[in-house]
Amino acid sequence: MVHPHARTVAVLSAVFALAGCGRDGLLPEETAAVCPEPSGYVAPPAVPADSLFVLLHEPVLTAEQQGFLSSIRSQPTTARIQLARLAEGVEAILEADRPVALNVSSTRSFVAVKTDAGRRDAGVFAWHGSISGEYGTATLVLTGKGMNGVLQSLPADAPSSVYAIQPIGGGVQAIVCVDVTKVPPRD
Repeated sequence: MVHPHARTVAVLSAVFALAGCGRDGLLPEETAAVCPEPSGYVAPPAVPADSLFVLLHEPVLTAEQQGFLSSIRSQPTTARIQLARLAEGVEAILEADRPVALNVSSTRSFVAVKTDAGRRDAGVFAWHGSISGEYGTATLVLTGKGMNGVLQSLPADAPSSVYAIQPIGGGVQAIVCVDVTKVPPRD
């Protein structure tokens, strides 16, 4: 029997093995197919939720952050990148028994409900949840460097999407829409 989270773990492993993600270089029609977004902002389901991310638009990046971002863009698995900061008190938000909002872009947000969470090691907090209103999961790991994670959405009436989250330094997170058709096969 395949573990229910095996695909999520495989995608997350492949994504981080490829330095996290890739480029913003897809054609618009390719990006829309890989990272479906509504034409206007669509609020997540009417469930009270605390947002984990503060989206950044045109942030000033250090040379180190630009290097990380360039590495992310160079990967064939990256369809689109959104930069963000973690919300203030993000660990307390994750520890609470309330849904969390995962705004992955200015037009796309998911609400996730915690199914498991806890401190794994000193300075490492892991969180796993299901996407509200559709089939999907989110796995997040918070460390002193930021957050790593993956969100997989498998709605019944739209294309599936995968987002990888990784820190690029200075409190900035890269939220990457992953083109899973370009993830190399596992040996």
